Amino acid sequence: MNSNEHFATLTDDELLERCEKSGLQTRLWRQRFLGLLPEVARRKLYFKKGFSSITEFACTLAGVSQQQVHEVLDLERKLKETPALHQLLIEGRVSHHKLVRVASIAKKENEEFLSSQVKLLSKRGIDALVRDIKYDLATKTEIQQESSHNIQLLDVQKATFNNEIETKQTLEIDQPQLIIETDSNGSAVKIGSMPNLQDFIHLNLTSDTVTKLKNLRAKGFDLNELITELLELREKNIAEEKQKISRQQRKKESERKEEGRSPARSIPQNIKKLLKKEYGTKCAKEGCNKPAEHIHHTRRQALDPSHDPNYLAPLCKEHHEIAHAIDLNVQKNKWKILTS
Repeated sequence: MNSNEHFATLTDDELLERCEKSGLQTRLWRQRFLGLLPEVARRKLYFKKGFSSITEFACTLAGVSQQQVHEVLDLERKLKETPALHQLLIEGRVSHHKLVRVASIAKKENEEFLSSQVKLLSKRGIDALVRDIKYDLATKTEIQQESSHNIQLLDVQKATFNNEIETKQTLEIDQPQLIIETDSNGSAVKIGSMPNLQDFIHLNLTSDTVTKLKNLRAKGFDLNELITELLELREKNIAEEKQKISRQQRKKESERKEEGRSPARSIPQNIKKLLKKEYGTKCAKEGCNKPAEHIHHTRRQALDPSHDPNYLAPLCKEHHEIAHAIDLNVQKNKWKILTS
């Protein structure tokens, strides 16, 4: 039987498996080849073997483009200060496309963490992880800058501030104003930044709500205190509802176990509604505004099948992948086709 006849007997699934295995092996060997190029360049091996350039060498031997060659050589230089990541590149254990994504944030302090993540996450997952790290760094920097800025402005007069508030409609939207709280002697006791007017516009409050808030302020209510109380009440109600549903779920799961039935796999609708009430329709990860596509069990479901809402969070596809990256089985399953 020749090869064509043999392939003709394969089912669609078997043929697809052959294609996936061959494609995966091709990508694996190509990234290993790319990892060798920095040493090839250092030795000028391409010149010794009759090639005019390293790009000709790479294209002839492995069909690698000129752009890929330059990306790898440039990346290798950038990663020399982070040996763990550098090793992944030159050994061809990770695609250079992934390493390029973390190069901008790679430091000695985080290289071990980043090394573990690039081995487990997809390119989209790595993109999300890098955005999270940059967001956290930017937030810390913003807080530090704001604190420093506020200290420098402690000598701002209360009268000047009050005048600015009365005439805020003439202020540019992009200019945040200083908020100073004073004690009975007029001395500043607390200082912070008032949100830009644009922040209030983005709240999309209805005219009725705005009117009610104005009336409350005219009656002497502190709107900030009032809204804070409402938010705290909301959080309290959600927490109480969580505990109630948690007890119900654990009772149901105990009954199923006593009856010899398997744990329920699907998440009940009342829990989904509660999670939407708490997190909205977006990813629960701070700083991420992508739609939530998965409900993640922060306690592995195999160990805790009760769908306790205290341990559930709606996540986007990328952050769900990051959440599971700590499980080495993800990597094992990804590469099992090579060892089958």
